[in-house]
Amino acid sequence: MWFAVLVSLSGWILCAPHGFATEDVDLLCEQSAQAHLVGKTPSPTNDPCDATAKIQAIAYECGDPSDTYTFTEHALETDIEKAQVQCDRFCRDQSKKCVGSLDKPFHCGLSTPTNRALSVGKHLIGCPKHCKGQAFNYCSLYHGNFFGTDPSLFKGMKPNCHCRHK
Repeated sequence: MWFAVLVSLSGWILCAPHGFATEDVDLLCEQSAQAHLVGKTPSPTNDPCDATAKIQAIAYECGDPSDTYTFTEHALETDIEKAQVQCDRFCRDQSKKCVGSLDKPFHCGLSTPTNRALSVGKHLIGCPKHCKGQAFNYCSLYHGNFFGTDPSLFKGMKPNCHCRHK
């Protein structure tokens, strides 16, 4: 899948999957947290449990602007849960003796500000009318872009998944 880049007049840079149009409206209405491995660093030692990774998790909805704050809080919790599962999987793949430890952020790496969610949903994202609402409520662990998980977007960012021994 390749991505189209959108740049808003306010300077926001967004990526949306190519072909992300009216036929994909259900995907645009809501996406519960999805976690993706977006970068990994092999162990600097011979111990596989010293490996690290970057796990991006994203959740969003086209919803009511009065729900933006609540959605963001809940989405962060769900993003963390999904990312922890992905982190554990990554570390277990390094060795059966490894478990994953996720750095848990206190706030979203990127979220839609409450006072701009309706404008973003109407003018940038184009929330379909049949969704719960027109505000774009969003939360991701890393500050990348709205829909992208290409590893190049996360270059230079610190890993949030650390493998350790059980």
